[in-house]
Amino acid sequence: MSAPRVSAVIVVHNGERYLGEAIDSALAQAPAPIEVLVIDDGSTDGSRAIAERFGPPVRSIPIGQRGIGGARNVGVTESRGEYVAFLDSDDLWTPACLRVLSDAFVDEPELQVGFGHVRQFISADIDPAAAARLRPRDDLEPGYLVGAALIRRQTLAEIGPFHEDLATGDFIDWTARAREAGVRERLVGEHVLWRRVHETNHGIVHADKRGDYARILKRALDRRRAASVESGAEQVVERERPATGE
Repeated sequence: MSAPRVSAVIVVHNGERYLGEAIDSALAQAPAPIEVLVIDDGSTDGSRAIAERFGPPVRSIPIGQRGIGGARNVGVTESRGEYVAFLDSDDLWTPACLRVLSDAFVDEPELQVGFGHVRQFISADIDPAAAARLRPRDDLEPGYLVGAALIRRQTLAEIGPFHEDLATGDFIDWTARAREAGVRERLVGEHVLWRRVHETNHGIVHADKRGDYARILKRALDRRRAASVESGAEQVVERERPATGE
């Protein structure tokens, strides 16, 4: 099996501060992605100009502001690769990221989602007082995050799009649905993602939307209840079905 053809998708909303570094980390991959799609989710800063400055294989796709889930869905629709890797505009892939994740698919052809490990770092450009308040963990952790995943395109289609009504937690929701469907996943031991910690992280900016996590949990519970009811109904039908003789 040859190396998987990967499309890299970077969603940005007013992220000019770090976008160039994120794109550089995608272009530094070996094997390189076949394309780097920068989905500009209604930015009003210089994000679009930064993305357009790179030229092929980077492609800037400006859209009206749809939110992070909607922007990721556009990225999937516009991508051409057999596999899709998402990178937040303020994070960085390690140079080995796509190689080690792609190797997992080569080693295990039935694999559908591959994850790597992540390490957090405080952005060097922020105020020292703000940095002291952030205090992220600095050890290597299993990265069940969108930026540490490589996903088979067919699997994205089977599980369905990211929910666009979630301001945060859209990948948690998608992963929950994928696991309920029995998607085959694997965690590789290598470090694949540097997660930048700063005072404008998506989770900090959207702290008022943390109720989305409760909605995600409720949806998961509702799906389980529905599946349980359906399973119970099937068992009743099976018990009541008349026996047939030969």
